Amino acid sequence: MKKLYLIVITFIVLIGCENDARFMHDRDKIGKNIRMEQGKVYKIQKGDQIEKISENPQLKIDSNLTSGESSVTLLSGEASIIRGGSGE
Repeated sequence: MKKLYLIVITFIVLIGCENDARFMHDRDKIGKNIRMEQGKVYKIQKGDQIEKISENPQLKIDSNLTSGESSVTLLSGEASIIRGGSGE
């Protein structure tokens, strides 16, 4: 009986640690600035913001209405993405 109790407690602790690691990973993305590179496609989500660095950056935004996913590509100029924390 003690062995079963020990196995169950170990299992619960391991699951808790894994979930905590995922939360910490997502939390680290909130408010993170990502300097965009020209021609690179970035996946964006609700809550993300684009901040212009140069005067008139040109961006291409693609949205897939079926999947709900959106992406942005920097065509010219300089800009960064500020992650809003809805998860990636």
